[in-house]
Amino acid sequence: MVSVCIIPLLVCPSRWSFLLSRIWAKGIFRGAKYALGLTHRVEGVELLPKKGPYILASKHQSVWETLVFSTLVENPTFFMKKSLFSIPLVGWFFWKLDMIPVSRGRKSFRNRVDFIEITRTVGVQKCRPIVIFPEGTRSALGTDPTYYKGVFFLYRKLDIPVIPVALNSGAFWARRTFFKKPGIIILRFLPPMPQGLTMPVFMKDLKATVEETSKRLLALKVSG
Repeated sequence: MVSVCIIPLLVCPSRWSFLLSRIWAKGIFRGAKYALGLTHRVEGVELLPKKGPYILASKHQSVWETLVFSTLVENPTFFMKKSLFSIPLVGWFFWKLDMIPVSRGRKSFRNRVDFIEITRTVGVQKCRPIVIFPEGTRSALGTDPTYYKGVFFLYRKLDIPVIPVALNSGAFWARRTFFKKPGIIILRFLPPMPQGLTMPVFMKDLKATVEETSKRLLALKVSG
């Protein structure tokens, strides 16, 4: 059904496609609220830049956060698994929206020049928020995930703010399971990373900030 709806949008202006993405995500959240008792709360919105491009470096526990950013910021571009772009219709839709394809694993950023230039073209030059999940994939609760260095290369070369994002979505909308739990998912924007950090310091501080805040949010497990 979703694929059928995408067909006319492939030839329509991009703003229509962005609008559909936002409406679709809000519809899912509305359904989750009334059918499952699952809602969400967003904190720290005042920390987002008022204008210009910026990077959202988000914790990744669930499919939920792949949906919510389109409802919170204007026309975001996402780093997405490259294989998704090969899916008929859906993949073409991602291309139309100027999403950024990446391969998982350590080879993802071997060609740093292309990686950075694609991001500069579809994100920075168009003043769009850029969403990246430094873990590369959804992490199970209680694990110690690896944060990949691609986010640092963007921070160093693009010279735009990097906003860490913590959340507790995995407590209610867990990965690899159909079942959802009632409650309130909390997403928290955190202060931007300071400029001029070296790679070891940036990676250590980003991970510590996101992981520690996410653990505190998980401990809350706010019920509906």
